Amino acid sequence: MEITTNCGKTVTLEPNADLTGLDLSGLDLSRLYLIDANLENCNLKNCNLEGACLRYANLTGANLTGANLTGAELHRADLTDADLTGAVLENVDLTYSYLKNCNLKNINLKGAHLRDANLENAYLTGAYLKNADLGNAYLRDANLENANLENADLRNAFLRGAHLRDANLFRANLENARFNLEYKLTKI
Repeated sequence: MEITTNCGKTVTLEPNADLTGLDLSGLDLSRLYLIDANLENCNLKNCNLEGACLRYANLTGANLTGANLTGAELHRADLTDADLTGAVLENVDLTYSYLKNCNLKNINLKGAHLRDANLENAYLTGAYLKNADLGNAYLRDANLENANLENADLRNAFLRGAHLRDANLFRANLENARFNLEYKLTKI
């Protein structure tokens, strides 16, 4: 599929496409197949990426503020330093994805699949993670203050150094989760 970017450049959206640094803001990219695409430093602000296949995609430093990623496949995608402020990620597949230093403040991740994801130092303050699968997730130094983790699966998750002040962990499965020894769980 060919599209014209907001800068007037015509590009082909296909697997392995190199879209580095392009301004694709506000475009409807729903259900596109962009496996292994390079979207590094792309402006995807307010894009509709619902149901898009972005497996193995490089989204390092991408601006995804306000983007709709509902049901998108981001299995093994790299979102290091990406900004997802205000994005919708409900039922998204982020299994084995890399979200280090990612801004996920107040994000809707209800039912998201984050099993084995690397969320080291991710900013998840106020995130809605009800029913999310965070099994084996690496959450070292992640900020989960005021996050809703109700019914979340955190089995075997690595939470050392994670900030969980006022997080809702009601009915969360914390079996074999690893915390700091001095950490005290409250409001369970």
